[in-house]
Amino acid sequence: MLMNKNIYILHRNDFGIAFMWKKPKKVTSEKIQLIFRDIGFYLTYNEFKEFKQCVADTRDSIADCGFGCYGDCRSLLLRTPLKQLDVAISFEELEEIEDLIHGALFRIQLELYLEEVAKN
Repeated sequence: MLMNKNIYILHRNDFGIAFMWKKPKKVTSEKIQLIFRDIGFYLTYNEFKEFKQCVADTRDSIADCGFGCYGDCRSLLLRTPLKQLDVAISFEELEEIEDLIHGALFRIQLELYLEEVAKN
């Protein structure tokens, strides 16, 4: 797993990692790096939330899949916020990606909430 003092880890699991790059004395909030398998995405917060919806749409489409998507079969097509890029994944990978995104968004939202509370 990627370990570097120049990153702020938002969430990680056995499948990948979501983090933000650090600048001196602060975390860069412009983009989130999401890495899984051999793929890295560098997304804005809004694109990251859009990716969450792409994952939900793919999960909803499983009922329509005629290939038995509950194994190592990479028969699910995951759309991404990058309109030119889709990813073929398995059901297990979909669950891991979903965990990465949900965990990272939770951490970001918690940090934003704590910043607001600290201002008051």
